[in-house]
Amino acid sequence: MHSLASRALAAGIALSLAGTAQAEIVVSQIYAGAGSATASPYRSNYVELHNTGDQPVSLDGGSLQYNPSATATNGQRSMLSGSIPAGGYFLIATGSPTSGLAALPTPDLQSGLNLLASTGRLA
Repeated sequence: MHSLASRALAAGIALSLAGTAQAEIVVSQIYAGAGSATASPYRSNYVELHNTGDQPVSLDGGSLQYNPSATATNGQRSMLSGSIPAGGYFLIATGSPTSGLAALPTPDLQSGLNLLASTGRLA
């Protein structure tokens, strides 16, 4: 049988763990194989962002940056706009669609970044 003090301590710990989470945007998926016969069936490359927090986050003024290699100095930048709801996702179609199989679901943003399937760094 649990004492009242141990139940109160357990409840206090649970409440502190359930506190407000800070919003954080993470890259949840990157797909750079569009047009490849061995890749997934989409004809567009994409980047998917995820808001892991419990508050919506504005992307206005932010950017997605891509370098084709670790040593490249000719990086690309695409400005972001819109917002991601708490716990939500944001789909960014990149480059130009190739001939291929399925179109992406309607993206939240279209970007001109040209992702390479074999190398690159995304921030």
